This record gives sequence, C-alpha cells and structure tokens, in this order.
Amino acid sequence: MKLLHSSRQPLNVINLVVENLRNVLLPDLPAEKAAYLLRKLDRIEQQVERLGDILNQEQVG
Repeated sequence: MKLLHSSRQPLNVINLVVENLRNVLLPDLPAEKAAYLLRKLDRIEQQVERLGDILNQEQVG
C-alpha cells in the first residue's frame, strides 16, 4: 500500500508540470510549435492516467 501511495506522488507532480507548461509556454508559441507541444503534453497526460489506472487496479486486487 505504501508503494502505491509513493508512486502516485510523482504522478501528481508530473500532472502539475504538464499543466504549468500548458499555461506558461503554449500561449507564447507560434501555432505550429504550440500544436506540437500540445500533442506531447496530451500524450504525457494519457500515460500518467494509464499508470494511475494500473495502480488503482493493483490497490483493489
């Protein structure tokens, strides 16, 4: 259980960093670069969510 909790903390930090990058960098980038960065940030969020789902399954199981 402690390992599951410890694993979630970095995921929360990653989500906060992604949110900050969206808020700080995206508005100032040219459209093409902003679109590229947005795709990459979306991918990071998807993978963090996926790992969170795996951790939730481990906790239940």
